[in-house]
Amino acid sequence: MQSLNHLPTHRQIADLVRNKLVKKLHLELGEFDFGDAPEGITWHGLEYKIMTHNGIKFYGQVRTGTEVSEGRVVSLGRDGSLSIGWWKDDTPCGFGRIIYPDGRAYYQGEWLDGMQHGIGYEVTSKGSTYLGEFENGWKQGLGQRINSKGERRFGLWKKDCIIEP
Repeated sequence: MQSLNHLPTHRQIADLVRNKLVKKLHLELGEFDFGDAPEGITWHGLEYKIMTHNGIKFYGQVRTGTEVSEGRVVSLGRDGSLSIGWWKDDTPCGFGRIIYPDGRAYYQGEWLDGMQHGIGYEVTSKGSTYLGEFENGWKQGLGQRINSKGERRFGLWKKDCIIEP
């Protein structure tokens, strides 16, 4: 585990990303705004570190004297994905963004226990978008999907399927 003085900047993150498609989308999306810390994360007892777990490289805050990610974190996945956001107890929790390895698909929004949960915006590799509610990783609640042809579906969603237009 190596010490850091601060989280990498937007440009420094781009320089860390090896996947050219992910790097391009990261730069296009612009600076990530962390917003407010989720409930339960305090600034006391956190330090910045660089560490690797199971092939995933982490840059960010950990509980002092541990390797437990908590606070603002940037992670580079083995698969080439890039994740930026709040973490608690080693999992995404709070507001965050993930860019998937194909460099076209991404999700930005709320997370809970490592899953999309709350309000979020998703772009798929096929070009469709969804803006709305997520629950335990599923599109669930009110939301709108626009497919790659521009066709819109707004309504109530359950487990990724629209049930009530």
